Formats: sequence, C-alpha cells, structure tokens
Amino acid sequence: IVERIERTLEKIREIASEGIPILVEGKKDEEVLRTLGVEGRIIKVSQQSLNTLIDQLYGCRRVLILTDFDEKGEKIAKTLSSFLEIGGTIPLHEMRNELKHALAGQVSCIEGIKKTLLRLNRRDLTFGGVKFGGKK
Repeated sequence: IVERIERTLEKIREIASEGIPILVEGKKDEEVLRTLGVEGRIIKVSQQSLNTLIDQLYGCRRVLILTDFDEKGEKIAKTLSSFLEIGGTIPLHEMRNELKHALAGQVSCIEGIKKTLLRLNRRDLTFGGVKFGGKK
C-alpha cells in the first residue's frame, strides 16, 4: 500500500511541477500535500464561488481534481468536472482514483494521507524528499 501511495504522490508532484493546477477542498488538504513534497499551484475550492474558480482556471488546458473520497468530495469532483469540461478544460481524476483505491477503508479525506502512511509504516519515511516520522 505504501508503495502505491508513494507512486501516486510522485505522479501528483510531477503534474504540479508541469504547472497543472491541483484542486483540493480546503487548507488542511493543501498543507498535507505541501508536507508530502507537492509544489506548484494548489487551489482551495471551498474558499471561493464556482464562478470565481472557473474564471481563475480559464485558459488551463488540464486541472487535477483531488477532492476527498467521501460523498461530499465525490459531488464536488463531479460538479467541477462538468463545469471545467464545458469551458474546454480537461479534468484529471486518475491520481484521485488511485489514492482512493489504495486507501480504501483507511481514510476518506486527502488530509488523512500522511497519518495513514505513518500508521502503515513506522520506520523513517521520506516522501518527495521530505523526511517525517520515525520509530517510537
């Protein structure tokens, strides 16, 4: 599981480094991604109206949607996808789906990824060049 999550996080880091915006629900989601070495443009969708968000993303060819895996997150992802597609933007879901399947039953939100990784593997962990955790 840890390896699957790390592979997906590496893909997310690559996408972010290419300048593709990442949409998350809130501040804690952004903080966790930053802690896990994701750099680039992360946009918190909960802090703005849909119209403002769509305007902000105007001209973006692709956008990574990384909302939570719960019912609310699913609804937000579907709504965002619909509006982005109307505007000609390609919503990317693959990494969200990969994380969702890798974390099935473990966690339902983006902010829970770091804690889950620590719980699954107690030794020193390094993700995206960022070291955290350790044996107790």
